[in-house]
Amino acid sequence: MREMYVPTIVFNISYSKHDALNEYLLELIYAERDWDQKGIVRSNFRGIGGWHSQNNLHMEVAYKPLTDRIKYVGQRVSRELGYHQDKILKIVSMWSIINPPGGANKAHVHPGSH
Repeated sequence: MREMYVPTIVFNISYSKHDALNEYLLELIYAERDWDQKGIVRSNFRGIGGWHSQNNLHMEVAYKPLTDRIKYVGQRVSRELGYHQDKILKIVSMWSIINPPGGANKAHVHPGSH
């Protein structure tokens, strides 16, 4: 008899332009930290150099190449899982974190997230 208590579905979607997008995002994230050096405190350990951006990066036009890709993948996953067309996965907050060598974040959860 087979019993499944916590099934895990993993979707793998390739993106051929990942190197360029990652390079672009790194520049944006470090520029964000330079602009807002204080950042916010959530799961980051500021005392050992951890930096956390504001939680609204998905609203910034500069991040559109990433958010457009996430929306596309979210729509595909929603269809694959059989979600009603009005119930697609969407971005409600987005942030970046920079930790120096030896840095870390506290263990935490993201309630209401998939």
